[in-house]
Amino acid sequence: IDKCGVSTSNNIYQYSIDIYGNIINKWISREAKHIYADESKQTAFSKELLSFSFATALFIYESSTDKGTAFITKEDIQLLFKEHKTAKSIFSDLSFGNIDEFTLTGRSLLTRDKEGNWSFSHKSIYEFFLAYCIYLNFENLFLKTDFSSIDMCEHFLEEFCLKYSTIPFFAGLKNKDACKNKSS
Repeated sequence: IDKCGVSTSNNIYQYSIDIYGNIINKWISREAKHIYADESKQTAFSKELLSFSFATALFIYESSTDKGTAFITKEDIQLLFKEHKTAKSIFSDLSFGNIDEFTLTGRSLLTRDKEGNWSFSHKSIYEFFLAYCIYLNFENLFLKTDFSSIDMCEHFLEEFCLKYSTIPFFAGLKNKDACKNKSS
């Protein structure tokens, strides 16, 4: 972790999602710098690779519930790259102007097994991406998700909800009450 620049005396993390987010961002940033010198191209590349990673996590989850497999094939990667869809989801916000098919496997957080199937380099990275997809599409995905084999996903989802929904909501109520009391 120290080699990624994540663990320093200045960084104090309250949530594991912050650690995973930092590791993933550092990885993707490093890969972007290998390909592009221009910072705007690096940013565009990073956003595209991150979006692809979220879509891949959802694809793998859908496949695992349908077929019992926790991987994505090369053909499925190409389908996701070219048509921006999985069996159950369409990603209208995906566009790939700065990455190519090689990048999706050669520079991503995916690794290949001996049969030629792809999965995330670690299950917890997959579960982090999946949790974020569920958080962003809570109403459509949460009730359909079986967390029995993806307990870290559930943990990450709880942290996303706490950090980005619950705490800001209560902070907003507190500020509203403080402003109300001030004006009274």
